[in-house]
Amino acid sequence: MSRAPDIYGLDPAARQLLQLDTFRNKFVVNEFVQGLSAANIASTALRSGNDALDPKPYIRTKHTALTKLRDLRADVVREGKEIDAEVKTAEGQFSRRNSQLEDTFREINSTFTGLQNRISEVGKAAITIGE
Repeated sequence: MSRAPDIYGLDPAARQLLQLDTFRNKFVVNEFVQGLSAANIASTALRSGNDALDPKPYIRTKHTALTKLRDLRADVVREGKEIDAEVKTAEGQFSRRNSQLEDTFREINSTFTGLQNRISEVGKAAITIGE
């Protein structure tokens, strides 16, 4: 899926927040939102002469972040599906291998039982000869 080019780029700190590692371990929403807005807050502080707050940079940042978060979510879902498929394949291989080992074990057990019966017959024949 192709998207329109991002004309309102995020600052490097905000881009860093929009990585999968950000959402692993301990994730705090307030810290995330503050991190996304940090550059906008700093820019607003520099223009302290203007009393009116310009919401456009904040909206652009949030919109761009939301787009990137949707892309990240799609990547995670895709990777999850790939992992599920790999797990199903591995489970199938495990099941087949387990079945093969079970068949082999039954053959060995049958062979051992047959050998044990022959040894028992030989032992009985030896006792009969000995009497």
